[in-house]
Amino acid sequence: MTTDPDNGILAQVPGQYVAAALQLLPPPVAGEVQASVEIDCPPELGRIRIHAEVVSWRRGKAATVFWSAVRADRADG
Repeated sequence: MTTDPDNGILAQVPGQYVAAALQLLPPPVAGEVQASVEIDCPPELGRIRIHAEVVSWRRGKAATVFWSAVRADRADG
């Protein structure tokens, strides 16, 4: 599997691990830009650092702010 240099190995990390990592971040605030968190993945991937950024979505008067994973790297090397 090829990887995009802009998002590292994010495509190789199973979705449940990305979701778990995003749950470890503090509640997103519109002023924040980015954050990182490290998680343990299956042995073939090892310890992974997930980089996330705050995304705000607006439709009409309703606005939602949430974390979105943008990159993943091996934390142990």
